[in-house]
Amino acid sequence: MTSFLSQHMSDAHKRVTRTVGTTLVLGTADHWHGLTVVLSVRLSREERLAMAWAVLRSMPPEQVVDVANAVLEPVMLPDDGERA
Repeated sequence: MTSFLSQHMSDAHKRVTRTVGTTLVLGTADHWHGLTVVLSVRLSREERLAMAWAVLRSMPPEQVVDVANAVLEPVMLPDDGERA
């Protein structure tokens, strides 16, 4: 028997839900990166903005700043150490 919610949930939302659950349980860097990819492909811009808003609102302001800095920080390339 399937739940009412699962009967009416889009395939994209089901995939996101499964990936979020798997990532929270396993929690490896690869899983978090994979979640980023799934969210980018399966959710609309508005859905991603709403999720980001909800997550950031759950944090104290100093943690929000830390997250924003980590996301916006240039990525170091592994081969030559130059910034992307």
